[in-house]
Amino acid sequence: MQTAAPPAKRRAVQASDARPGAGGDRVVPGSEIVDQAMEQLQDLYFQDVAKADIAGSHSEGLSKFAQDLAELTRCSNLEPVATLNSGHLGGTAEVICAAAFDAYEEHFASVGVSRVIRVYDFHALLANPSALQYPILQLHTRSRLSSLSWNSYLPGRLLTADFDGGVQLWDVGTGADLNFFEEHSRRVWSVNFSRTDPSRFATAGDDACVRLWSTGDETSVATINVPAPACCIEHRPDDNTQIAVGCADERAYIYDLRATQAPLAVLRGASRAVSYVRWSGPDRLLAASTDSAVRLWQDPGGAGADAAAQRPAAVYRGHANQRGFVGLDARPDGRFVVGSETNAVYAFSRGLPFHTACHSLEGGDAPGQRTAFTTSVALARRSRHCLVANSRGVLQVLLQS
Repeated sequence: MQTAAPPAKRRAVQASDARPGAGGDRVVPGSEIVDQAMEQLQDLYFQDVAKADIAGSHSEGLSKFAQDLAELTRCSNLEPVATLNSGHLGGTAEVICAAAFDAYEEHFASVGVSRVIRVYDFHALLANPSALQYPILQLHTRSRLSSLSWNSYLPGRLLTADFDGGVQLWDVGTGADLNFFEEHSRRVWSVNFSRTDPSRFATAGDDACVRLWSTGDETSVATINVPAPACCIEHRPDDNTQIAVGCADERAYIYDLRATQAPLAVLRGASRAVSYVRWSGPDRLLAASTDSAVRLWQDPGGAGADAAAQRPAAVYRGHANQRGFVGLDARPDGRFVVGSETNAVYAFSRGLPFHTACHSLEGGDAPGQRTAFTTSVALARRSRHCLVANSRGVLQVLLQS
C-alpha cells in the first residue's frame, strides 16, 4: 500500500472543500453536497421521470426523484463523535487493518500489524466521547492481523485472521482463546461468520482457496479452489448456502456451498482486483475494486442468474483506490461507506449515483513517511454510527445524519 492515486474525474465534492469539524477534521455540509451535485441531480431527475414516462406514469417518476432527494438530505453529514489513536497506548502508531462493531453494538474491536486485538466499550465512549479512550481488553497474537468478524448470535465470540494463514476464535468476555484454525498456506485476507448459523464461518486466502469451517472443528469442512488469490468473502445474509468471494482476477463470484465445483455466478466489470464484497440486503451485492469504483449487482445468485457473466446494475465513484484495502461496508437499507487513499471516507445511498457525504481524517501524517490513507470502515446496524480507521493508527467514530 502506497500513497493515494488521484481520485476519479467526476467527484461531486472534494475533501478540501469541507468545513472544519471536531478536532480539526473536515465535514462536507449537506448544502454543499446538493450545490456541487446539481448537474448529477438534474441527470437523475430526467432519468427518473423518463423511466416513469416509458411506463406511463409521470407522477411516479416525480415521486421517485423526491425520494432520492430526501435520501440525499437525510444522509449528507458524517460528524466526528470521538477519535482514538493507537499511538496513545504505548508507543508508535500502527496500521489498523480492520475494525468492526459487535452485533449488539456494545463493543467494537480493531486489529492490525501490532499483533494486538483491542476491544472498546462503545457505550462508555458515547457517554464521554471527549475522554481519552482505552481498550477494555487487549489480546496478543502470534502474527500481524488482517481481518476480524463478530458472531451475530453469541455475544463476545470473535474471529481474527492473520498474515501467516491462521485464524483464531476468541471469547472476548473472558479473554480466552477457544480454538485455532490453520490450513491456509499463505495470508488470510478475510474471515466471515455466517449470519444464519453461528457455528459456521469462512475464510479467503492469498493461496487462492476459500475454506469453510465449523467452530467446533480444527479442520475445515470444505475447500473451494478459486481462480486467483481470494481477497474478501461474505455469506449471503438470508441464505447459508450462498457465499460471495472477491478475487485478484478482477471478478467476484457467487458460490452455492452445496455444489462448489463451479461458481453459481461470475460478476464481471472491474478492471482491477476486487478487494471487498458486501451484501446490501438479501439480494444486492456491492463489490469494491482497486480501480476506484464500487459496483452493485441485483440478485446475483438468484434463479435467473447468468453463470457466464453478470454485469453490474450501477457503478459508484468518487473515492480513490488504486493500490490496496481501504474498506467497504453496507447496511440493508441501501446505505454504504467506502474508504479512500486520500485519507477520507465516502457515504453513499444505493439509489443515488454519487456520494452523499464525505469526511476527511486529519492528522496522523509524519515527516518522511507515506501519506496516510483509510484502511477500514464499518457501519453499525442499530444506529447511524460508523467506524473509520487509517494507516497511522487513527480510529474515529462518526455519526451519519
